[in-house]
Amino acid sequence: MLSHLRRLYATELQQTRYDNPHYRAEKLKDKLQKHPRLGSKLEFTLVETGRGKLPFYLVFNSSTKTSSAIAKAYQLASQDPMRDVGMILRGAILQAYEQADDAQEKWPPDPMELIVQDGVIPHILQRFLGPVLTGSETVKTSRAERIMLSIGQDICRTVTNGE
Repeated sequence: MLSHLRRLYATELQQTRYDNPHYRAEKLKDKLQKHPRLGSKLEFTLVETGRGKLPFYLVFNSSTKTSSAIAKAYQLASQDPMRDVGMILRGAILQAYEQADDAQEKWPPDPMELIVQDGVIPHILQRFLGPVLTGSETVKTSRAERIMLSIGQDICRTVTNGE
């Protein structure tokens, strides 16, 4: 989508003296269409999403049929967000496990380990479990902290096949 390209372009502009977080998507679209090499290879299609929703530009290779590009964009947008979150958490858990030292690998955990401290479970898992268990990002009681860490360590242990 053109809005994603605009965000990427604005991020790249931050590295230059031409930083402009409000760079307009239409201006980028014009720039891309006039580009000597890219202009003929890109297609822009305005997609109307329905009543009350903002339309957006879908950007794709000009050799692709418009109907195929729209179908693929719909398919990508229709992915299960819960699965995506699960896969992100799984990746973070496996990465934390690979980087863990031997002291953090013993099971079951010592009760003192069930006090919130960095490194017991991945931070992203804490950010996920806090709202799930308490309705807030901040876990406010020691009981809730212990439950969060216990569940978090159970999840980590399961993801790493009990290692």
